[in-house]
Amino acid sequence: MLMNKSMLNMDIYSVENIKKTCNAYKDFARIKIKRNYNYMELTFDRCKYDTDITIKEFENYLINIENMKK
Repeated sequence: MLMNKSMLNMDIYSVENIKKTCNAYKDFARIKIKRNYNYMELTFDRCKYDTDITIKEFENYLINIENMKK
């Protein structure tokens, strides 16, 4: 797996919240979404900050959104 990709399991994360998080991060990176079976493959480029850190922060933000609905 390339360092600029994140694979998100849709049994864990909702498509709606993935899209909300992508929208929240639009000023920090260009994020392309591709559905791959039961996963959403996100590709990050043009990151304002370090790509690895951006992806980790994106995932943390997504986890927080998912936890808010429970």
